[in-house]
Amino acid sequence: LHQAAAAGNANAAMSLAYKYKNGYGGVKVDPESSSYYAKISADAADVYYHTPGNQPYHEQHRLRVGHEADIKRGEKGEDDGELQYIIMMAEKGDVDFMASYAGMLYWGARGFERDHPKALELWNKAAAHDHVGALCGAASMYVRGEGTEVDVTKAVEYYERAAAMDSATALNGLGYAYFFGQGGLSVDKSKAFTYFMRAADLEN
Repeated sequence: LHQAAAAGNANAAMSLAYKYKNGYGGVKVDPESSSYYAKISADAADVYYHTPGNQPYHEQHRLRVGHEADIKRGEKGEDDGELQYIIMMAEKGDVDFMASYAGMLYWGARGFERDHPKALELWNKAAAHDHVGALCGAASMYVRGEGTEVDVTKAVEYYERAAAMDSATALNGLGYAYFFGQGGLSVDKSKAFTYFMRAADLEN
């Protein structure tokens, strides 16, 4: 565990932090060592989370007593009958279904494997029809370089098109991009604040 933690393994570091905190596994309680390994774990997790494409996605499921087949319905990716309908409609060019399918591929949700290039392709097709969600989804991928090279010009174009349709998500995306200078964009906190305020007004 110590070697793995020293190499930056978040799980190993967290395990050691827990052991030193509680004195488990024959280890003496040592708050200083516990804090040290907790910091290693937190730093490693932070790097992983902020690596494009690694953002975690937590699916919410209703906890209930039910037949296993019912619980797994709609959660088996391409092998799922209900999801095959979404795929079929997306392939036929239905804009809403293209955007929905792209979202599942982006996050690796409902049994699908993550496929960022395919998600971007679908969002781009839906964006051509001014689908707000698709514009925002594709813009976020361009600004991070997920499934493609970083293209901040394209990202800003997409966000601005969606913002023109009163999308708070797009305005927040623009604000965030200018505030942090994402994708090589020049930092402009004044412009970012304007976008954030416009988004806040829409949310209210």
